[in-house]
Amino acid sequence: MTIISTKKMRTPEDKFPTDFKESSITVTSSLKIRSISSQLQNAFAAGDAKAASSLFSYDAVYEDMALRIQLLGRAEIEHYLSMVLSKAPFGKDSKLRHIVGNNLGGGFEWIGSPITGVKFGITALELDSNGKITRLTSVYDGRQLSEDEVEALNYLLANR
Repeated sequence: MTIISTKKMRTPEDKFPTDFKESSITVTSSLKIRSISSQLQNAFAAGDAKAASSLFSYDAVYEDMALRIQLLGRAEIEHYLSMVLSKAPFGKDSKLRHIVGNNLGGGFEWIGSPITGVKFGITALELDSNGKITRLTSVYDGRQLSEDEVEALNYLLANR
């Protein structure tokens, strides 16, 4: 199935809901997961790869399910983020939506960067006893990326 044919199946922009009533959800997440999630998303939104990578353990695993990549270790994660945060849907100018979880992990929903076609996504986090991220898994609808965006992100991945 091509990107063009999947676009025909999408809900039209003007009919797609933008408010999922998340403001009515009570806060049940732990302070630790709220702090880590907020720090990480703030670093992503600012395009600050160094600040984001400082939240990871040295042997962390980073997965982007839409792009089908897996990175191993803080150094590789920082290098990757330094290249993609200005172009990725979870990167520059994206916004935090909702956080769930406890001191061992959880995750957050985000609103995509206005420079991409991806409207929403989720990021799951696993934490160690020191509050460092040991595993991050990000999921979003990659079909919302334009062909140019996919090519640009794949180029960056191939040349990391």
